[in-house]
Amino acid sequence: MGIRKANAEDCKQISLLLKQLDYPDTEPFIKEKVGILLMESK
Repeated sequence: MGIRKANAEDCKQISLLLKQLDYPDTEPFIKEKVGILLMESK
């Protein structure tokens, strides 16, 4: 199984996964962090 880098379209699914792991209200946090990571990787 291959693992790819997250992109902006993955934020919702990442947030849903974190919610299942009992991390509440993560969508704004994940959008910000993925955005930062994407800018740094350019």
